[in-house]
Amino acid sequence: MRIAFISFEYPADSHYGGIATYVKQAAEMFTEMGHSVEVFSSSPFKGSSEMQEEVFVHRIKLENNKSDHHQFRALIVEKFTERHSKIPFDIVETPEYFAEGMDIKKAFPLLPMVVKFHTPTFLLEEMYYGKVTFARKCKYYKNYLLYDIRYGKQFEPFWKYNKSKDPEFIFTSKYADGYCTPSADLGRIIAERWSINRSDIINLPNLFVPSIQMLQIPVENRRSKENVIVTFVGRLETRKGIYTLIDAIPLVLAKHPDVIFRFMGAAQESIVKGLDVGMYLLNKLSEYKNSLQLLGKITYDELPKYLEDTDICVFPSLWENFPNVCLEAMCAGRAVVGSKAGGMADMIVHKTSGLLCNPNDINDLANSISWLIENTQARINMGINARKKVLEAYNKEVIYNKTIQFYKKVIQDKI
Repeated sequence: MRIAFISFEYPADSHYGGIATYVKQAAEMFTEMGHSVEVFSSSPFKGSSEMQEEVFVHRIKLENNKSDHHQFRALIVEKFTERHSKIPFDIVETPEYFAEGMDIKKAFPLLPMVVKFHTPTFLLEEMYYGKVTFARKCKYYKNYLLYDIRYGKQFEPFWKYNKSKDPEFIFTSKYADGYCTPSADLGRIIAERWSINRSDIINLPNLFVPSIQMLQIPVENRRSKENVIVTFVGRLETRKGIYTLIDAIPLVLAKHPDVIFRFMGAAQESIVKGLDVGMYLLNKLSEYKNSLQLLGKITYDELPKYLEDTDICVFPSLWENFPNVCLEAMCAGRAVVGSKAGGMADMIVHKTSGLLCNPNDINDLANSISWLIENTQARINMGINARKKVLEAYNKEVIYNKTIQFYKKVIQDKI
């Protein structure tokens, strides 16, 4: 089968986020299984076509604006047309994000195209600017996110979402021949907000390739209640639930004063003007400074050594589609406290391979962390089960078979 991926993001030139990781792993999986795969992506450095680990990658150089998805969408058509005219593709996969495949679909309406949902822009905007209570314990800060946020108050967005003017909705509803979602919750949200039949959105998890270093981390013989290390990995930002965790830390330390909370990730702007989240955290929790470690952004190669030195990982996100960081912690054999909102609810079996908390619930999060601190053997068992779940549910054979059957159905239905 000839498969094309349209993705603004692709390593190493434009490795901006989770879409890049997914497309790279998917492209390499299909190549390994004997298919012909080509990726059409962007680059701030060069415009070229080259083999990259047996995947033919075509780059469009974006000189004026490295993040101009609209420019990319238009410019990629010429290169795609050149390749498709030589040896036609059987199917194209593209994200809904910025409607990156729309111009190609307009040029080749008979070519089957599937849309894999990652996280629509409207959902990101609502999480950042919509009815969020992350300022519930802040006094009063002016001009944050164009709003005055008051203590404990939910606030209305300064914009109103209109799907009829959303290019991502227009592209998906009008041009896609098939839809799939890595998380069941995202499928539910899109079905409700975009009026798509939920049964037409196929649940199709992303491939996850665990590193050998993660799998070699021992699970047994962990610390007991003393000197437990609780680790947060990810950008220090609203969407990751960082403010909920900040508020939960004093509740945990009141019961377990020897616990260390470790933060790994770049700090974004905080709810206090002039402070990033790391600085805000240190200021707000100044009396607990000896219990806090802020390591900043780390490389992927550094992650295994820090996870090996971790007892509990915590990801209290307001919502995330398919957080690889949760699977990384699970395959490292660590007990995870995750969020019920989004893809972690698919990854974690509550009380078996981790614990799930309500997003934005301080007490639920604090109680879950404390319970894992107090129950060492249960924590170890969850780590063992978590690693097993990742290896069984997200391996190449399972994901490949599900994906290729989905592709074949879309192609057949298009005939």
